[in-house]
Amino acid sequence: MAHPNAVDITRDSVTLGLTGWRGQPGLMGRPHRHNEVELNVIEEGSVSYLFGGTPVTLTAGRLAFFWAAVPHRIVELAPATTLCWLTIPLALVLHWRLPEALTSRILYGRPVVEVDRGPAQATLDAILARQWLDDVRDTGVERRRIALLEIEARLRRLALSLTVDPQDIMAPAALGRSARAERMAHFIAGHYAEELTVGDVARAAALHPNYAMRLFRQTFGMSVVDYLTHYRVADAQRLLATTDLNVLDVALESGFGSSSRFYAAFRRVCGQAPREYRTALRFPSSPHPSPPGTRETDVASAGAIRATMTTSPL
Repeated sequence: MAHPNAVDITRDSVTLGLTGWRGQPGLMGRPHRHNEVELNVIEEGSVSYLFGGTPVTLTAGRLAFFWAAVPHRIVELAPATTLCWLTIPLALVLHWRLPEALTSRILYGRPVVEVDRGPAQATLDAILARQWLDDVRDTGVERRRIALLEIEARLRRLALSLTVDPQDIMAPAALGRSARAERMAHFIAGHYAEELTVGDVARAAALHPNYAMRLFRQTFGMSVVDYLTHYRVADAQRLLATTDLNVLDVALESGFGSSSRFYAAFRRVCGQAPREYRTALRFPSSPHPSPPGTRETDVASAGAIRATMTTSPL
């Protein structure tokens, strides 16, 4: 079922702002990313995401929180699954100064899934999520402010559960025939900051490079190069938000071989230059954003950054 909002979430990269949606989601044919953090409340059924080649299954009553700049997609759904998701600008989340245990996990691309706290908490979360959804869609500043205060408090409570490693509560999704493509995606997630070639990625799945590139595109709807670029940009966003590294060092730390390639990819994916992105995060114009927009950013141009040989660094 398509989302009723005017945002096409099948695009590789979008900017959603402070908004949300509730209903029965559909499968996603390709990964996508957006610049906000995302809060999911699963009311009924279960949903399986793929985060960088790692399958994560969320079951009814669970609350999950992740930074959506990391490419992700829904790959499996139980019948009649119902969920509510809210997106919150990263600048706001950083402004809240949440516990480091929570913030560091999501900025490193790890979704945080709360331990099962029983049916009473699950019911409360479902009620609150619907209220927050109504509030953030409202044009009144006070209702949006209340929703943000309550979401911040709920995330602080979520941080209390992090004595349990989220990996302990991530059920594997049944992904079948695409296992080799997922192995390549998992390899990229673990090695994106290194100098990689298509051959390196293909060897992780014991495949010929040409076949590996075709299989990856068939499975994820994007090329190996585009997927790798999205991961590198996401890491650059993390470094710009949390460190004082200069832009060139950010480019090199996140795996880009040159500042020119970094600037081109970052602007295409994020819609602004790295310095502008850092300034916007550290000096947000308002702690209470205006009603969400639907501005989409262009996907990184394949022609500008695609490797011409499988032995060339990506």
